[in-house]
Amino acid sequence: MKNNLRLTIDLLPKGAWGNNFSRTLPKKDWDKIRNHCYVKFDNQCAICGYSESKLDAHEVWDFDLKNRVQTLMGITALCSACHGVKHIRNSERIGYGENAKRHFMRVNRCNEMDFAGPMRKHNSYLMKETKS
Repeated sequence: MKNNLRLTIDLLPKGAWGNNFSRTLPKKDWDKIRNHCYVKFDNQCAICGYSESKLDAHEVWDFDLKNRVQTLMGITALCSACHGVKHIRNSERIGYGENAKRHFMRVNRCNEMDFAGPMRKHNSYLMKETKS
């Protein structure tokens, strides 16, 4: 399994699902933050470098599970394909799981076996989360 992956799958605790600034801030405030993010990353995806007119502002969180604290670490500009990998559970739910898998392998220059490790970790984490 490759250890130096540029693009990874985010593992979000169940309590964090849907708990983000894009949903909680007033639209004008979120727009100001995300537009600043796009300028900061020169209107390119921070992971793969793809430049497109519509980027996503991806919130990077740290989770203290013991104390149930969610801390924003940063906001990064991502293309829709990299963002789909970050939230692969959602990509699978809406029928784009295979696209996300292919993009993960292309960006990380890896094969299906290299993809299987992070995906197994993600699925294991989800199973643990749904039981709690």
